[in-house]
Amino acid sequence: MTLYLDTETTGLKYPNDDLVEVALIDEDGQRLLDTLCRPSEHCMLRGWATAQSIHGIGPDQVADAPPSDEVRLEVERLVQGQELVIYNARFDLGFFSSPLPANDVNCAMLAAQRFFDWYKWPKLVEAAEWIGYDWDIEGIPPHRAAGDALATRAVWQYMFVRE
Repeated sequence: MTLYLDTETTGLKYPNDDLVEVALIDEDGQRLLDTLCRPSEHCMLRGWATAQSIHGIGPDQVADAPPSDEVRLEVERLVQGQELVIYNARFDLGFFSSPLPANDVNCAMLAAQRFFDWYKWPKLVEAAEWIGYDWDIEGIPPHRAAGDALATRAVWQYMFVRE
């Protein structure tokens, strides 16, 4: 089965930054995991204003969420032996302390770069726009983990699953 992963973070580089939201959906668009998570204590103490301005998730929203390390373990359990697709896989995988136990990990951003053949490192919102993806159908805006995972699924299926 193909699974689609997306994360929202406090910044750009683990372990200085950490996870604040993780979503994992299956090939049918069902959410296997869609949760906020509480980042490490040093992130909670200093906050993440720049990242918050993008995804809208602040320290107050994650204070009672499960710890990011628990969410990482759940992701590892769910992706075990599956095919995994991530938009900008290098970034998201950098927030996991060890390689995820998926059978195969694919970067949808690099695939989109090859597929559309005219744009280097396209942003997910751009690739989604190119295929006519409607963010409003799912009711989850860009830059939230579930919304981005669903958009990644749509882009991937457009490129590789069309009949």
